[in-house]
Order: sequence, then structure tokens, then C-alpha cells
Amino acid sequence: MTATIRRATAADAPVLAQLRGVMQLDNGRTAEQVAADLAVWEAFYRQAVPAGRYLGWLAEVPEAEEKGPQVAGGVGVMFHPAHPSSGDAHTEHPHILNVAVQPAFRRRGIARALMQAALAWAQEAGYRTVTLNAAPMGQALYRELGFAEKAIPAMTLDLAGRQT
Repeated sequence: MTATIRRATAADAPVLAQLRGVMQLDNGRTAEQVAADLAVWEAFYRQAVPAGRYLGWLAEVPEAEEKGPQVAGGVGVMFHPAHPSSGDAHTEHPHILNVAVQPAFRRRGIARALMQAALAWAQEAGYRTVTLNAAPMGQALYRELGFAEKAIPAMTLDLAGRQT
């Protein structure tokens, strides 16, 4: 089965949200938690895709019936602010996220094709590096593509319960 990779548009917001849900389920969130966020994610994609704050690629496969292609998976890119340097003038860096393939289409090279499309875009756009957070399911693929683990001293503070 050959997948066709294409850029996502704002009209793809529902499928982008659904694919984020697939990825979230794979990473331990419950179906109830995902269902509660689907409308929020869809509204975000409707705004962020045309604004260029979220770039997405979708893998379509021919459907057995004559209903048209079916989306088998997707990948996205968002941007982190960055200081420019003499080696890299960019003031933002691409971060790959939402790598998801529908369970029925896994182990067919779709995630690899999606990643290759996103990486080709980043390279053509002149970025020197890209980042991602690797879920266990994707780590082997990311290593094969050349990603290396990096010890980043990141910390998080939950402000919701913080007393001032």
C-alpha cells in the first residue's frame, strides 16, 4: 500500500484533532480525556494551520470503496522561539509533534514517510536542527532517521495549584 503525503489545510482540522487523539491514547491518556479535548484541538487547528503556527502533513491511502482516500496518519510542526546566532539566524526552531498512524495502517512505512516529509520541509526551509519528544513507540524510527537523545535540563512548574 502506497501512501500519498500532502500538507494539511484548515479543512483538515477534524482529522488533525482525531490523529492527535490517536497519539495521546498511545501515550497513556484515556478515551475520556481525549474526547474532552477533541473540540479544543479542532478549534486550534482551524486557526493555527492557516496562520502558519502549525504545519501538518497527512498520509492518505486509497480506500477499498470509491469514497476517496482515507487518512492513515499525520505529523505536525510547531515552533519554539530562539535567539539567533552567528551559526543560525532563525528566531524560531521547528519542533515535530503529533506523529500518529491509525492502528490499522501501522508497520507499513507511513510514519517514516511522514517524518521524511517534515524533515525535507525543515531542511529546504534552511533550519539547522529540529527537535521532538520521543514516545517509546517511535524511538527506534527516530534513531534510524538520525535523532539523538539529548540531556536537556528542562523543568516544569504547575501554576494551577501554586499559592502566591
